[in-house]
Amino acid sequence: MKSYYIAVVLIILTILSIFSCKTTTKLDKQNINYTQQWEAIDSLVDRQLYKQAEKLLNNIIDVAFENNDELEGIRAALALSQLKVEDLDTYMIEKLPLIETAADTMNNEVGKALLEYAIGMSYFKYWESNEGVIPAKFQGRIPDDLRLKEWSAGMFKSKIDSSFDIAKQSIQNKDVAINELKSFFTTDSISSSITLYEFLIQEEIRINQSSLFENLNESKSPECRGCDLLGNEFLNFDEIRTPPLTQKETVMSLYRDLFRKFKDLGQNELWIEGEIQKIQYLYEEVQQGSGNEYEVALSALEKIAENLDLAYITKYYLAELQRNKSNNQNLSKKEQSNYRQSAVAVYMTIISIAPQTNYAKNAQSNIDLLNKKELSAIMEATYLPEAALLVNLSHHE
Repeated sequence: MKSYYIAVVLIILTILSIFSCKTTTKLDKQNINYTQQWEAIDSLVDRQLYKQAEKLLNNIIDVAFENNDELEGIRAALALSQLKVEDLDTYMIEKLPLIETAADTMNNEVGKALLEYAIGMSYFKYWESNEGVIPAKFQGRIPDDLRLKEWSAGMFKSKIDSSFDIAKQSIQNKDVAINELKSFFTTDSISSSITLYEFLIQEEIRINQSSLFENLNESKSPECRGCDLLGNEFLNFDEIRTPPLTQKETVMSLYRDLFRKFKDLGQNELWIEGEIQKIQYLYEEVQQGSGNEYEVALSALEKIAENLDLAYITKYYLAELQRNKSNNQNLSKKEQSNYRQSAVAVYMTIISIAPQTNYAKNAQSNIDLLNKKELSAIMEATYLPEAALLVNLSHHE
């Protein structure tokens, strides 16, 4: 009899043990140790093991949104939108709908803005990864009233624009410092002095300058009623659509919104730096160290910057232009030297009027480079054995 009771007790303990293990496993999933997960993800990203990091992020998204751990879900969604995802098809079809649903039901304005940003960037990355060609198999989250089988380029652009618009609208009356949200981003390159709203506009500007959008809205007017500028048929022939903005018009409009925000918040340095970025976008020849229009535009901006005690910013870029010109091999040695001396003179002025700024530090580094003696030799590409070899020597002091 005693052995019988012992056997019953053992059976009960075994059953309890099995139940306990199952319960523990379920609780472990519900109470996932996010700190350990993020440490593992950071380690994998540092080692460029993106596929393994992607699996952990997908796991966090599944668990976090299921358990209403919104902050962790948002963080994982943002990380995935910035990560080099290898299987974008699976991500777009299986994971992105979870993020979109979470965004639709999100009551927190900042959380909604971050999720919509992640959604917009996901669609942009997917489109970009396919070099602007929309895979026929991708169905996406197409609104029911469109009833289309495939996404057009215009639909992708509209979806990206819509996500950014919703994100900005969610926090347009909130001056949330991006510095307070650093834990949600995997990059350290974001300026800590901007707001989330300004960051969203900057990102929208960046992607709208992409070659994907270069010719999107440049088509000729439609030849028939019921077609838009991309040649897509309207579902409702009575619908009237405003002609879409060109790429440049879109970027300029976004810059205006950004500068308005900078001015409202008294962020004059960010405003001047943004104006310079806009000028560089308008005059791409700056990269070749030429272009009088770029120099004229910078000089005009310098007059505005002087009234704000920020002339050192525009002076720095003017000096950079002179330095670029000094590297133009089509100029004479004297002309190159003159540009080099001009650049050094402006750099010295920057160091004098704004010694504690990064512009002054960069100016000093550039002076050191320009004053460094260099000697280079370029041999002719082909030569004959036992024949004289032509070598071009180049130097500057």
